[in-house]
Amino acid sequence: MLNKKFVSFLALLVMFVFSTVVISFYPAYTLFIRSLSLILFFMNCVLLIVNLPDIYRHKILLLLALLACIFPFFTLSLGFYREQYFLDNMASVMHIYNLILFIILTPSICLPDKYIKVLLFIPVIGLIFLISYYHIFDFIVSPYFWPPNDVVKSYFYMFICLILWNSISKSSNFWTFLWLIVLFVLSYRIECRSGLLATVCFVLLCVFDCWITNPFIYRSILNGLVIGSIVFAATYVYLYLNFFRMDLSWAFQEAGKGVFSGRERIWLELFAGLKEHPILGIGREGLVWSISWNTGDTHNSAMYVLCLFGMPVAIILLTMLNRVFSYFKLILQKDIVSRRALYAFFSMLVMGFFESNVVTTPFVIFTFFMLFIINSRNRNYKVQK
Repeated sequence: MLNKKFVSFLALLVMFVFSTVVISFYPAYTLFIRSLSLILFFMNCVLLIVNLPDIYRHKILLLLALLACIFPFFTLSLGFYREQYFLDNMASVMHIYNLILFIILTPSICLPDKYIKVLLFIPVIGLIFLISYYHIFDFIVSPYFWPPNDVVKSYFYMFICLILWNSISKSSNFWTFLWLIVLFVLSYRIECRSGLLATVCFVLLCVFDCWITNPFIYRSILNGLVIGSIVFAATYVYLYLNFFRMDLSWAFQEAGKGVFSGRERIWLELFAGLKEHPILGIGREGLVWSISWNTGDTHNSAMYVLCLFGMPVAIILLTMLNRVFSYFKLILQKDIVSRRALYAFFSMLVMGFFESNVVTTPFVIFTFFMLFIINSRNRNYKVQK
């Protein structure tokens, strides 16, 4: 007989399989991204229906979610945008609805460790494929070839799943250390700054684990990373406009990187759009503020929510996350696996300083599954107690 936990597991299994397939076959990424958003949405609806009794217990969270759902609908329907970008706006609205559903489902999803391990092992299979393809097969053909920078984001999420699987299996910390070293080397060689910083963040949080025990610290880190991501973008734009307008790329020629990669122009456009539409946002690719760049990829997860859908949605979602975190006080003090899942979530938010993939398809399932792990272990711990 199908019970609630098993149906939830099946829905998440579909999400994990399709998301892993998309990020493992990098050339097909853009081809399947919209269909995957629909798959995630339908599976989230299944999770919503199956776990509805538990969701009703969190009435404030449910009301906030319903309120947050209103704004993207009006963002799309009020006609700010060019007709040829309707599908892009729809895809973006699907992203934000998936994000809302993931947050509201967090305190209701409860899976046993054996289900969590199965789900975490799926990205590990994709990881084996990616490393084999880019670092063995292609290396034999062309020893100087390195995979695209975007693939490192896939590495990061998959390695984190491997580390969490390792932790739940109670394996030696040596393996966790080894996976982090491999991830660091790959991020460095492919010159993915966001992957490097996220990896360093995860390592530092794990190292200083014994000092990070107060729930207030966890909430402060959460809010600091979300708000800090927007402040970071604003500071970057301010410095670009006022002090560093000259091209300083010559100083970074040895590293093959420039001070400005184009993100400052995108963020400048996004802030300009938010100024004109602070309540409902500017929508995905709805307004092109310059000839060379558009708002299709914000390269900042918090900016994606804030500028594309407006200030109310951003504030509501941050409030919902804080509400969810209030349920985790006990388990974070007792369980190291839960803390590592939390540190993984924080590290993904660090990556969100530079990328929008934290809150968009296909990576959003891996981001918020970290919170599902914490809630599952929290509920199971209370039952055992």
